[in-house]
Amino acid sequence: MSELSLPFYQNRHRGEKFLVYGLGTSLDQFPPEFYAAFPGIVIGVNEVIYPGLFYPDYLFNVNLFHDKDYNAFFDCEGNEIVYSYATPPDKVCLIGEPYLPMVGTGAVPAIAAAYFMGASEIYLIGIDFNLGANGRIYHSACPKIKATLVDPAKYKLTDKKEPEVQATLRCLSEMFLKYAEQGVRCFNLSQNSRLENIEVVKWPTLPS
Repeated sequence: MSELSLPFYQNRHRGEKFLVYGLGTSLDQFPPEFYAAFPGIVIGVNEVIYPGLFYPDYLFNVNLFHDKDYNAFFDCEGNEIVYSYATPPDKVCLIGEPYLPMVGTGAVPAIAAAYFMGASEIYLIGIDFNLGANGRIYHSACPKIKATLVDPAKYKLTDKKEPEVQATLRCLSEMFLKYAEQGVRCFNLSQNSRLENIEVVKWPTLPS
């Protein structure tokens, strides 16, 4: 395994569609075959690699590859760890700069990386900030410990008053608007998401 810096990946997938998926329950909207057959580049967030189910091209796991000064992600195909400087929360949209923001969730730098690598369109799923059916936090393929029922008041990613959640949602909204200004549109495949400034679409009727 080797290490690279983020500038090496700038526009590496220019013009391709990207799918960024997290651990939310909306991941259950589609079968595993959907993710394997997505016509573009797939980025997973945190514990999303499961045998026989999800194999992203890139993996952002903030529990493994993050500290206050650096972000990093794993290139699953090239077997590389890719490092970048992390930006402060007030500079989350450095268009074209080799920095990845870290605000609240690994979904933020994952989406920023898709833009940096040249995405033409970015599709999101499993980035919900909502509880799913029966009070679930995570999709059904997660380890049992993460699929248990929770008290919504104690789960900060669904707490609208939680400062970190508010900051993360603001950050994502700003990113969606900034990217749209640069001609890169973001689309939300989740039907159970609190993300704003992003168009909700259904597969397979996606924009061409």
